Amino acid sequence: MNEHWGKKEGAETNLIILQSQIQQIYKQSWIGLFGILFVATGVCIILWNVVSHTKILVWMGIFLVIGCARYSTLAAFQTRQPSENDIFQWADRHALGSVAVAVMWSFSVMILWPANHPTHQLLLGICITSISASAVALYSSWKPSYIPFLILPMPILVARLIIDSGLIFTVIGLLGILFVIILFKSGTMMHNAGENVLRTGNKNKKLNIILSQEKLRAEELNAQLTLEIMEHKESELRLQQKNQELEHLNKTLIATKDTLEKALGNVKQLRGLLPICASCKKIRNDEGYWEQIEEYIHTHSEAQFSHGICPECARRLYPEIYNKKNHQKSEEKRKDDQTIQQT
Repeated sequence: MNEHWGKKEGAETNLIILQSQIQQIYKQSWIGLFGILFVATGVCIILWNVVSHTKILVWMGIFLVIGCARYSTLAAFQTRQPSENDIFQWADRHALGSVAVAVMWSFSVMILWPANHPTHQLLLGICITSISASAVALYSSWKPSYIPFLILPMPILVARLIIDSGLIFTVIGLLGILFVIILFKSGTMMHNAGENVLRTGNKNKKLNIILSQEKLRAEELNAQLTLEIMEHKESELRLQQKNQELEHLNKTLIATKDTLEKALGNVKQLRGLLPICASCKKIRNDEGYWEQIEEYIHTHSEAQFSHGICPECARRLYPEIYNKKNHQKSEEKRKDDQTIQQT
């Protein structure tokens, strides 16, 4: 599964790099388009007096048609901004345009070659060499777009210099072979360097995305942690409030307990066996002394006494008063009964 994912990720990366290369090459092609038309115009002016005008006009006309087609392609690419799905089609279009331009410069060596005019031949060779070098510099990000300039006009130019000219041009032609090799190596190095830059940029972009995601995740976690800390602080605050309430309640309970204990301490109760005299009804206290029952109870409780006399004691102690009082009650009762009977 990891191997499949690695292949998939590698294919996606290559497609992204290819898209970046094609976008870069189309962006730089505007300079190449106008530069090639400018050099072609200069070639026509240089060769106007030494080459058939018809050949020059036909060659330049075809060149302008190709230039207009390439202009339309560049404008369409800039307007549409193609996606990854059709990027290969646009890459092929650019390569075909480069092949067409390279073929036209090859035709310039075969058709417009100024025989017996070494200076013009040298100037034409310089123009073709500069175009090839410029193509390598501008189109190095996409090999199919600069290779045609190295394998079409340059070999024909070198062969023409070696075959048709003298010793000096032969040496120049041999140097041209070396120059083609150097251009090819330079183009490969620039292509690899540009691709490495794009790969590094793509990796950095992915890393930036990952870092942004991780940063966002860290911020979310930080926010969540901050919220949890706030909730924890609120919980601690509520717990402190509850503890204060419990402390206050505890103090209240302690105060209430003290009050109850004091109240209970003030309550006097009689408990246990009380030694009491069978005759006079005195009670023996803890010190061994005999006290009147009312004094003992008053001392050991909250009871108060009010003295009176019961009927039996009144009859025993005060018989005259008791009998007289009873006689009066009997007379009053008899009169009440007579009254009721009369009614």
